Amino acid sequence: MLTTRQDWWPFAFWVPFFAILVAVWYFGKNHEQLDRVRVLFPVMGLLMIVAFLWFNYAFLCSPEYLGHMSHIQPLIADVSWYFATGKPVYHGPESVEVYNILYGPWLFIFAGWFERALGPSVFSAKLGGELAMGATLLVLFLQLRKRAGMGFAIMGVGIFAALVMALDPVEILVRTDVYITLFVLIGCWAATSTAKLAPIVLGLMLGLCVNLKIHGAVYFLPLAWMALNRGWRGKQAVTVAVVALIAAIFPFLAFSNVSLSNYLWTLKVAGGHGLSLLNLFTNIEWFFLLCLPLAAMVALSWLRDPAVTSRALSASFPIIFFILVEFLCILPFASKYGSGPWHYLALSVILLLLAADLYALGVRWVWGSTVAAAAVQAACMSWLACCVGTGLIRSYQDAGWLRGQAVWANSIDTDLHGITAKYGADHVILMGVGRDDDYQQTFFRSTLVFAGQPLGIEPSALMESEFAGLSTPSLESLVKTLSGDYSGKKIMWLIPKGDAPFAMKSFYATAYGTVYEEHENLFSPAFRKVFQRDFSLIASTQFYDLYSN
Repeated sequence: MLTTRQDWWPFAFWVPFFAILVAVWYFGKNHEQLDRVRVLFPVMGLLMIVAFLWFNYAFLCSPEYLGHMSHIQPLIADVSWYFATGKPVYHGPESVEVYNILYGPWLFIFAGWFERALGPSVFSAKLGGELAMGATLLVLFLQLRKRAGMGFAIMGVGIFAALVMALDPVEILVRTDVYITLFVLIGCWAATSTAKLAPIVLGLMLGLCVNLKIHGAVYFLPLAWMALNRGWRGKQAVTVAVVALIAAIFPFLAFSNVSLSNYLWTLKVAGGHGLSLLNLFTNIEWFFLLCLPLAAMVALSWLRDPAVTSRALSASFPIIFFILVEFLCILPFASKYGSGPWHYLALSVILLLLAADLYALGVRWVWGSTVAAAAVQAACMSWLACCVGTGLIRSYQDAGWLRGQAVWANSIDTDLHGITAKYGADHVILMGVGRDDDYQQTFFRSTLVFAGQPLGIEPSALMESEFAGLSTPSLESLVKTLSGDYSGKKIMWLIPKGDAPFAMKSFYATAYGTVYEEHENLFSPAFRKVFQRDFSLIASTQFYDLYSN
């Protein structure tokens, strides 16, 4: 039976596959039928690619960001619009607004360009990430085909698409990880190229990744060996370093609303989150799962031809070594509270390219007639069946879910437009929160921000800052500052209809239990007390209660 628990992928179908292999080998006495099974691998990959593209189309055209706990997506869209309209991308510790997120400014610049060019909308906010994912599939396909042929390339891209679905694509498609994966792939081309512009391209990709994530350089450790193996030395290394530095710091120098000091303070706050043992073990498990098909291919090849396999592994040892170093270096960042295995998305494409290189050196999946070979092949086939099967099912189900939510999402969007039209002239309109169950109803706050309203206190950013030990900002100071900034307008909070205002718990309290007991409620008692004193319910719409001072 298919399972969404990735740790069971190698075992879910192991028994039936092992039984089939043993029956064919020991009773059929020939491998011809098994050899023909390999034709199905590219077919599986192609089906997965088609399903993945269908999901991406549904996601891009969906009027919402929803999908599990996806509160980061509207925050990225809103901060990107802040960049596009000249507002600060990062605020300082003295700010009454709370919306900082630890990603580097290039993410908001990419999304902000699309929002400015096409107009602010959920579609334009998602377009940059979707284009990056499409480019990633294309570049990965071209590199795999060059190394190992068409069939291998189709299956490899299909596996990558299935892994994205397993990691939750809604979380990935607008974060930095999709851009980093694309830039790492382009960097792989540059590091193995003899073109004169290759060092400039590699430096640009490195600088963009360092800017997007502070540990972005770690993803380029295997690429450094590729470049050295290609013959790059001092001149090329200097070029890469200079271009990377320029690309990394450019936004802080070129845009007055991108503050380096505030960004560094944001990183300092995020650094206080600590490590989660649960996330640590999850990431180790994911790395094992990413490596399992490659290890199985090597094991099967070695059982058939140890000499060829040993030579190929010897030639690839430096890359394997740097992949292990990369995994260990990323592990602390991926194991922070609130983090996860999507940090290894870029590493997955490096592993696929390594598999293609080993394939070209003669390391092949070869059917063997021993019990050991049967055991390895059964585990690998179970992994492939679960990986691709889960990806296909999730692509279909998630695309259908997005289509099914469209009417509800459009109704909320219409409701918010009506509120801004009626009250926007004399109110600063902020999205608040109610109970945990209705948190997703607040994800449509981008409609308000795109209409010129401020972010105020963004719940996901507040969770991050409070988990690092910072307190909830003063509501009185927020009201005073925003009223002054918006010509004395009154402040209006939107709360999901029927909910107690600001009663929601923090994600860290619900996800990690006793780790965060001292701040179980997201908004402090003082904040809620001032709200009850100064704000009263003045109206209700289909989806929201409207509170004003």
